[in-house]
Amino acid sequence: MNLWTLEYVLEVAKAGSISRAAQNLLLSQPHLSNTIKGLENELGISLFYRSAKGVVLTEEGARFVQEAEKILQQVDHLGASFRLRPADSVRVNLSVTRSYQINRCITRFINENAHKPHMLLRIKETNPFQVLKDLRTHESELGVLHFFEAQKEYFLNCFKTYCLRFEKHYERDFLVLMSAENPLAQVPVLTREMLAG
Repeated sequence: MNLWTLEYVLEVAKAGSISRAAQNLLLSQPHLSNTIKGLENELGISLFYRSAKGVVLTEEGARFVQEAEKILQQVDHLGASFRLRPADSVRVNLSVTRSYQINRCITRFINENAHKPHMLLRIKETNPFQVLKDLRTHESELGVLHFFEAQKEYFLNCFKTYCLRFEKHYERDFLVLMSAENPLAQVPVLTREMLAG
């Protein structure tokens, strides 16, 4: 259970339909449905009566929604009490894969915002799969990742499934370095099979 799950339950209760709530939340319907079922399994209760016409809160579900609303209001109040004005602050959570291009961009960003009195820049360097997970769970607001051509279809499907907006910034070829004495050094085109072992 986390704050996002509470917001999901409230949106489903308000929409009266998991598919409509998924559209409002910019999530896929299966992802939202699985999240709600996972929460119900975790709590050992049913939050909703499900039918072909949509969903209706159970008695326990109605109590859960009341408590969830109180918690989210308290979170909003806490955030408002300490939130800095955007003009005076910069707060960014990033998840990135290792890259000198990313380091250059981050350095430029810091230099451009160094005059602001408050800056909180959290950078998590990790693998592309964790970058994707951090974006899905809202641990990070922005992710930068590299993936191999063989992984392209997987990542593009994930972006679509989780309604993540993405932009491709560059493609690159990989270089293989070896000594001049290596038998492969004279081969004009290397294949993956040649590099096995």
